[in-house]
Amino acid sequence: MYKYENAWENCPHTVSRGAQKNFAAFASDIGKKWDKDEAHFNELYFKHAVARTIIFRTTEKMIMKQSWYGGGYRANIVVYTIAWLAEKVSRMKMAIDFLKIWEKQTISDIFYKALEDVSYQIQQIITDTPASISNVTEWCKKDGCWLKVKAFDMDLSKDFLTELIGIDEKNAIEKDAKKVQKVDDGITCQKMVLEIGPEKWKEISKFGILNKHLNEKDMSILQVAVKIPSRIPSESQCKYLE
Repeated sequence: MYKYENAWENCPHTVSRGAQKNFAAFASDIGKKWDKDEAHFNELYFKHAVARTIIFRTTEKMIMKQSWYGGGYRANIVVYTIAWLAEKVSRMKMAIDFLKIWEKQTISDIFYKALEDVSYQIQQIITDTPASISNVTEWCKKDGCWLKVKAFDMDLSKDFLTELIGIDEKNAIEKDAKKVQKVDDGITCQKMVLEIGPEKWKEISKFGILNKHLNEKDMSILQVAVKIPSRIPSESQCKYLE
């Protein structure tokens, strides 16, 4: 999964550096996003991840069928094709309709054709290495390779453009998904607190008092939990207890 995600996050050179470095970069990025807003990781995120995987694997298979493909550097062509397309669409203030791909579990013929056109150009670019570097695989690991690929531009078909969604629509969809996730997280948290039950909360309270682990806020919230079900802790109290 991290290979697919990093390709879409404009890091084809990182993906090309191998599984260990690729995973380290992915883990670092995920950690930052989680710390910033864990609600980002929701049902929509999962669907988008699946759609990205479908596009990536389709591109892998597609390249094998191309007349220009000579049998080498497939992994590099794939990841740079995906990254270039993501960058191009982003610059246009548009976005791939991942939800549509999720729903159909495949990409359209128009999308497939766009991948064919882009991948051919990418193959030409990454195999045209600088005089100082003869190894294409090593060249694809360099920041300079990605900068060269990003500098390339080509028009995407009008049919392909009609399949995209606007950046405002994308942001609105993601915002709604975060709201739903926060509600779901709140419900899950409250359910956990209720399932533990008042007797267990009494034990926790007693242990905390005897060992002087509880502050005033701890005691206040625990006094609510021990009275379940006559009193139900609020969502914020449940999160604190969690």
